[in-house]
Amino acid sequence: MLISEKELKLIVNIEGGNHVLNELKNTSKIDNFNLVSSNDLIIQDSYLDSESFLLAKNNSYLRIRSKDGTHLITFRHEIYENNQIQIDEITHSMNDAGVNLAFSKLKEYGYLKENPDFLKPFYSEIFLSSGFREVIRLSTKRHEKELYMEDVKIGNIKFDEFFYHYCNPDSIFYEIEIDTYRHVFHASVLEFLDLLKKRYNYRVEKQPISKYKRGLKLIYNLYIPTLEV
Repeated sequence: MLISEKELKLIVNIEGGNHVLNELKNTSKIDNFNLVSSNDLIIQDSYLDSESFLLAKNNSYLRIRSKDGTHLITFRHEIYENNQIQIDEITHSMNDAGVNLAFSKLKEYGYLKENPDFLKPFYSEIFLSSGFREVIRLSTKRHEKELYMEDVKIGNIKFDEFFYHYCNPDSIFYEIEIDTYRHVFHASVLEFLDLLKKRYNYRVEKQPISKYKRGLKLIYNLYIPTLEV
């Protein structure tokens, strides 16, 4: 399914991470927008790709996510079109139907040279037989708030504390992601964060690459820029 997404990612230095999280947890309103907390989550993400990083180099990814006892598989492809980032994304439970759906997308975009070996007993072996293996694994603690204008939900704010498994586990990163169709809210959040920067004297800046591509740069020294509007 193709969707248009307006997304803002901000990276926070480690000294300011806990301050931002505490302020965000205790904030229920920014300008005319209401913020409602949802449950905190522990998320485990595994990204699969070929040895040549075929998916990443073509602005796609294949991800297996575990959270709240559920397992999901996602295929995502991004293109820049009509001054917007167009996203073709499918997410499904990690079962036979979900794996088949992911492989159909891999075939649609030309990432598969031959049909997968579905006779393999485990999903990991099916992906390996098709040339895809885990290249990035990361663990995330997420605090999320839903955004409302009056009674209409218009997006989310996610505050993530995360680390990569294939590098120093003491290297903790903080990221704020704002997903909404209202650019005016982006401006309101940036103003809110600017006040916190002055109060606590920390650094926050726009994050130009996704967690996945950041991990590729950190672990494999492979830089792939994220599409931007």
